[in-house]
Amino acid sequence: MATKKDYYEILGVSRNASEDDIKKAYRKLAMKYHPDRNPDNTKISEEKFKEVNEAKEVLLDKNKRNLYDNYGHAGVNQANQGRGGFNQGNFNTEDLNSIFDEFFGGNPFGGFSGFSGFTNVRRKGLNVIQQITINIKDAFKGKTISLRLMNGSIKKIEIPAGINDETTLRLSGEGKAGINGGPRGDLLLKFRIENNTKFVRKNNDLFYILDVNYFDLMEDSKHTIEGIDGQPIVFHIPEFSNPKALIRIKNQGFTILRGKGRGNLYIQINLKMPKKIKRTGRKYIEALKQETKY
Repeated sequence: MATKKDYYEILGVSRNASEDDIKKAYRKLAMKYHPDRNPDNTKISEEKFKEVNEAKEVLLDKNKRNLYDNYGHAGVNQANQGRGGFNQGNFNTEDLNSIFDEFFGGNPFGGFSGFSGFTNVRRKGLNVIQQITINIKDAFKGKTISLRLMNGSIKKIEIPAGINDETTLRLSGEGKAGINGGPRGDLLLKFRIENNTKFVRKNNDLFYILDVNYFDLMEDSKHTIEGIDGQPIVFHIPEFSNPKALIRIKNQGFTILRGKGRGNLYIQINLKMPKKIKRTGRKYIEALKQETKY
């Protein structure tokens, strides 16, 4: 028997998605896979459409969703067989044991075959994934945030300096409640870093594009920019530098996560051409050509 797909994955929603999130995802996918909109791939679209509808029917039904979250497809299949079990407050011993026979491929309790054996099984609760968005400057210096947990309490979370985009922090025991006294699942905080600066981060190094003109390159020129920490950075472009040169400034890059120091800052020179030169200026350019050696 082919393994059935996860209903949450079919709809593309998280396990703690709200009813509105599920409805929104369903409408989008139902429109996409409706057979009438896919005359060239009717068979495939019918299968996809059926999957989407099945996932929606389960996840929008509180009882079925609860069974699915705790027992997977086995719980939903058993409920759909209409044996009288699995309505809230009306559990049936035979049905519960049948679910575990199907889910585990046999009796998981050895000599226990009754309801008491089932209820003694402790299971860890489900993990919960939550996305946290911070800006790049907070990622550089670190930040303390207050987070409301599933039990309603408020917990302060220390975001370490130098954290990377897509980093996941695990808070053990802060997920969904366990089954039959089992431990709670974990809370997984997945970080997304927004960059509203002119810096481009690559690992622990930063890159900055600086617009210059020919005169800046023909002689030693002094420049000042604001670093990612808000402090001014003063540097020189040596005379006759290449228009695409990289200037390295040590220890002015990103904070090294759980390490010491910082990466490097690289200034990328970008030569900007003038839009117009006056007639008198052209005389000087001609004279400069005569004096210039390559």
